[in-house]
Amino acid sequence: MGNTSNKQIEIVKEILNHNDHKFKSFTLQITGLGLFYHDKKPSVIWAGIAENEELRNMFSIIEKQLLVKDFKLESRSFKPHITMGKIKYTEPGNTLKNTIKNYENTYFQDTAIDELYFYESILHAQGALYVPLSVIKF
Repeated sequence: MGNTSNKQIEIVKEILNHNDHKFKSFTLQITGLGLFYHDKKPSVIWAGIAENEELRNMFSIIEKQLLVKDFKLESRSFKPHITMGKIKYTEPGNTLKNTIKNYENTYFQDTAIDELYFYESILHAQGALYVPLSVIKF
């Protein structure tokens, strides 16, 4: 969501709490590894999440209500993933890119989802600190 004011954070928490009864437990399939790039350099390693109707539904409910509250949402399409790590430096060559490519379609595991955490990320030179602001159990 990018930089978010305290007022916006409270609105998000309210939306999540108001909709908790609409969410139900589900299973995600973790499949594939990939990279996000910044200035043509790899910046994030991620594990993919296979298309999932429950996750898509949860995203849609939250997104629609954020739009009603005049939130500016990303123009990029929803790409569910698990951030594995941020990359500050890579050795010259394509070793990392080629290694990740070897796992781009690999099935890793199924994992049960029965709660949703809303986090604040506080960026520091040493890395991000993630602070849970709200948790919804379903």
